[in-house]
Amino acid sequence: MVNFGPYTKRLCVLTTSALFLSPFLLSRAAQTQTSIQDPVTPCQDAAGSGSQTDACGQSAVSIRIQADLVLVPVNVTDAMNRPVLGLEKDSFLLFDQAQAQQIRFLSTEDAPLTVGLILDVSNSMADKISAEQEALAEFLKQSNPDDEYFVVGVSSKAEIIADSDASIGDIQGKLTLVKPSGYTALLDAVHLALDRMRSAKYQRRAILIISDGGENVSRYKAKQVYALARESDVLMYAIRPFDALPLFRTIEEKMGGGLLSGLTEVTGGRTISVADGQKIPEIAAAVSRELRNQYVIGYKPSETQIDGKWHKIKVRMAQADSPARLKKYATPLQVHYRKGYTAYR
Repeated sequence: MVNFGPYTKRLCVLTTSALFLSPFLLSRAAQTQTSIQDPVTPCQDAAGSGSQTDACGQSAVSIRIQADLVLVPVNVTDAMNRPVLGLEKDSFLLFDQAQAQQIRFLSTEDAPLTVGLILDVSNSMADKISAEQEALAEFLKQSNPDDEYFVVGVSSKAEIIADSDASIGDIQGKLTLVKPSGYTALLDAVHLALDRMRSAKYQRRAILIISDGGENVSRYKAKQVYALARESDVLMYAIRPFDALPLFRTIEEKMGGGLLSGLTEVTGGRTISVADGQKIPEIAAAVSRELRNQYVIGYKPSETQIDGKWHKIKVRMAQADSPARLKKYATPLQVHYRKGYTAYR
């Protein structure tokens, strides 16, 4: 049997030739909601079976597939960072190891998520803490009502300040009690959040970091956390406020953009840097909407190599082919996706 994920023991098998692969690249049971184009949706098998409770005990809409179907979550935004909706299969081009692939289906995704919020409450964020609190409120306002949340606070050490049993009101209340202090153990916080995701309620999982990226006291090294993020099936975003005047930034804050981008891009997300702290809530709301408007592209690699190696994926808009629905956009659309997967036997 072939699989494409690092967590083989979590896969659920329907038959000896069928397996489930995750929208977050290939490790858990997949969920999809609405097929955009194919008459046979990713929520149905060849016999037309639909939603069921899968063998892992998850109440989900399952994908029954033969062999090595790969599912890639994709977000598309315009120049204003707004989600672009209503795209179809011919809007995308996809390459696996530089080889063009036939896209078998395209679906949209608004199933519930487990969301980890990493909030920087160190001294360097003292003048932005009110915007951070408002950003949390805006993010939660735009999210799926069934989402699960936990919050990791970051100062000289990382700790979970609100877990999944807390209500949204409790989460917001606890943040208002936090007083900014200390250094920034950001890498420790990301490591803690990824570890907490092992017990996530939902198969779709995402982390939002709000921090200037000024790492200066973590026990874990960037290389270790990057590797963990790359092998996870957790989509990561970061909102990075920074001082517009370089004179007032520390060396760690100046390097913060690269640190955060390295973490987020390897998972298929991205880092949004903003000089105006008052825009943090607006951006948080946009990220929340984006998570609710995600595409999932399914394809079967034309040249399957089950070699245990990292396989690069490239997704881009088919603007050279000029589908009519893309012509209305004055500027190129931005495509965000995980850049590859490890092919395991």
